[in-house]
Amino acid sequence: LLSLQPSVRSPRGRHMVSVGAALCTHARPRLCLGRSIRHVVSAAPSAAKRSGGSGGGGSAGPQRTELVVMSFNLRTEFQEATDGPDGWSCRRLGVAELLRSRRPALVCCQEATEAMLTFLGKRLAGDGYSWVGVSRSVDHADETAGMLYDRARLELIEHGAEWFGPPGMAKGAAGWDAACPRTMESALFRVRGLGTDAEPALIRAVSTHFDHVGVEARARSAEQLAAACRRWEAEQPVVALVVCGDFNTPKADTPGYACLVASASVGGASLRDVARAAEVRRLGGVRSTIHRFQGAGFKEDRGDGTVEFRNTTSEKREEDGDFIDWFFYRDGSRVRFTPRVFEVVTDVLPNGRFPSDHYPLQATFEVVASAAPASKL
Repeated sequence: LLSLQPSVRSPRGRHMVSVGAALCTHARPRLCLGRSIRHVVSAAPSAAKRSGGSGGGGSAGPQRTELVVMSFNLRTEFQEATDGPDGWSCRRLGVAELLRSRRPALVCCQEATEAMLTFLGKRLAGDGYSWVGVSRSVDHADETAGMLYDRARLELIEHGAEWFGPPGMAKGAAGWDAACPRTMESALFRVRGLGTDAEPALIRAVSTHFDHVGVEARARSAEQLAAACRRWEAEQPVVALVVCGDFNTPKADTPGYACLVASASVGGASLRDVARAAEVRRLGGVRSTIHRFQGAGFKEDRGDGTVEFRNTTSEKREEDGDFIDWFFYRDGSRVRFTPRVFEVVTDVLPNGRFPSDHYPLQATFEVVASAAPASKL
């Protein structure tokens, strides 16, 4: 296993783990193949001993807990000059307080630089949060699709990143017709308080940000993400899956969305849309999840780049058809999700401005962990 050693700087494009207020770098990843990197942080079977789990014995029946997960496009600090009073320096304290008030177990971020995650990690360190993230560019500090997580509820087992692009493409390159390098970051967590030494309750979280310009890149990225979901299911069928991010395309009449919700048997990912499956849906009456700091006043027909809203022309209109931030889940064989509440977070900061140019999404899951069936002799 890789040990965590304090470091004040991070080699660009490498794995960053925040432990409390200290930053740690794994300069030698466990696995580095082509366009992906993977880092093993700790061993899952021993996690319950440190987290108050039910130990090494079997459980009397299914165990339950509640997990709140957010997807949050933070709006990059690189647009500080353009955004003026909505720049990151004006919002960052309010964003930290928003997260502190909502107390999510996990926040899947988009457009978050290492500096932005470092700031939030420090502000929330006293609340038990750490972060992981990988710069999408390998030669300079850039945006990540990183995650903030509450160590009291989740234990990080491994984390990695995969760049979207054709086979053989170098890490840090832009794939197909994309304007920027694009990644999906995945992290395997043990849910504390569920499972046993022998059978820990595991979930995999995926955060991603598709390109805003490349139409082919968005469709191909969805196919690559679906292939990764099928691979994870084949390799770790016991693990439940959460996938969320900024997909830069509306759900309505979109091949990428159709691919992700299609059955794995036909090349899809077999994902379920939390916004449509949740028992309680609080969509906030918003047109789309992007609003460019305008809130309900956002009336434009386009998002960024080549993103066009299509819900008004779709034959089957859906209330969330123009949402470009999506939230999915899939059960594992031993860990099952029930989405109780889905919410488009329309909270404003104390000064009345918005925390980002996208609305954050929040899902409240009931998580049920069951023991493996006893073998028959």
